[in-house]
Amino acid sequence: MNKTIAKFMLSDFAKNYDYDVEYLEHMAEVSPGAFYRYLLCTPFATYRKKAPGQVYLVAKMVATKHFDCGPCLRLVINMAREAKLEDGIIHAALAGNESDVPEDMVIGMRYANAVVDQNAAELIDLEAQIVQRWGEAALTEMAIAVAFAAFFPILRRGLGHAHSCEPVMKELASLAASDKQGLSADAL
Repeated sequence: MNKTIAKFMLSDFAKNYDYDVEYLEHMAEVSPGAFYRYLLCTPFATYRKKAPGQVYLVAKMVATKHFDCGPCLRLVINMAREAKLEDGIIHAALAGNESDVPEDMVIGMRYANAVVDQNAAELIDLEAQIVQRWGEAALTEMAIAVAFAAFFPILRRGLGHAHSCEPVMKELASLAASDKQGLSADAL
């Protein structure tokens, strides 16, 4: 892949999602072959056809939070906003406040937590619920989302570009509080 094309692609992605792509720019510069293979895996990492979009994104956000990477969490939050998920629901899901999250999305929260925490007993029940509601393909897509929630933060950390998600959570809590007071918040 041409480095100019790679830089254009990364710049566009960074601008669209307010995402720090420095680690990817570094990879493209020092190991173009690795970067190209990275690009080949991203369609798999983001594949979703049957899982409901907001449920899928809640699962992805909750799993991403476990791996403590601020830029990765911010990226998934921006994707959730793009899918019209409200800041209050995003904050509630990430804070684990199930009572403030729609029932279907609670399944996504619990599923992500069960996978990441290796809670086999709860996972069996949640897998059955997902298959019953949305089908086996949806379960597969959610499993991929949760698995890749670990991949990106670990890659960033391994390349020396990871940042804690605590600042993102504080900003989101502030925005959620503003939303409850009727104020508008544009972005994190």
